[in-house]
Amino acid sequence: MTKCLCSIDQGLGADASIAQRKAVDWLERNLKLLQEYGKPYEIALVAYALMLSKASQAEAAFGILASKARTDGEI
Repeated sequence: MTKCLCSIDQGLGADASIAQRKAVDWLERNLKLLQEYGKPYEIALVAYALMLSKASQAEAAFGILASKARTDGEI
């Protein structure tokens, strides 16, 4: 029975890894949509997720976030 549980855990780990890679790929491909339509909070979440995933486009996402920054007194 224990052997069966180990194989289930290993299968889930591989599936989760594949799902994560696909999610990161999708986010990287759709950064332009985020730049055009994203709100700062949404952009921050995507940028953080890409950074945690060590994605190549993480810095670009933070650049988009910086471009949306406001200073005191702006509306």
